[in-house]
Amino acid sequence: MSLANSLGMSPQSGLPHNNRVGDFDPFALPVLMRATGKSLDELLQDLSHKSGLLGLSGLSQDVRDLEQAAAGGHARARLALDAFIASIRHYLGAYLAILGGADAIVFSGGIGENSKLIRGGVCANMEWAGIALDEALNQSAQGEARISAAASRTQIWVVPTNEEIVVARQSAQALGSVQTMGRG
Repeated sequence: MSLANSLGMSPQSGLPHNNRVGDFDPFALPVLMRATGKSLDELLQDLSHKSGLLGLSGLSQDVRDLEQAAAGGHARARLALDAFIASIRHYLGAYLAILGGADAIVFSGGIGENSKLIRGGVCANMEWAGIALDEALNQSAQGEARISAAASRTQIWVVPTNEEIVVARQSAQALGSVQTMGRG
């Protein structure tokens, strides 16, 4: 049973994505239409393809590129990373309230597995919620790794995504269902 998620009717809401807007006030649309002269369809295309990390940074939708640019002083790359981290922390706080705390926080997928900066930013100053990151473990994490501090009430993990095995298992299950149906 799911208690909450960060998506609305579409995957456009929630966290700012690599090129999708994330949470956005729909009442901004008429203001943008007047300011840009763009139609609603054009603005929706921009919001779904040129926004999020790409729109904030004006540079790239790839967190690796943004981290490198921010380290070199690119202010909008830093802004995009800060906004992304703030949005994750917003949802983390909301989910902690809904769940009454957490046993574990898992970083997965390309960004979660590879970005020490994002993991560190998300977990920064969260000791009040029982979340304490071990920065040395965060920096050295490779593959599946626990990165929480010994005193953390909440375990923090990096867990590699293995989408291929999920697809293989679902395919095998579907093929088994097809074979069973054929025997009936």
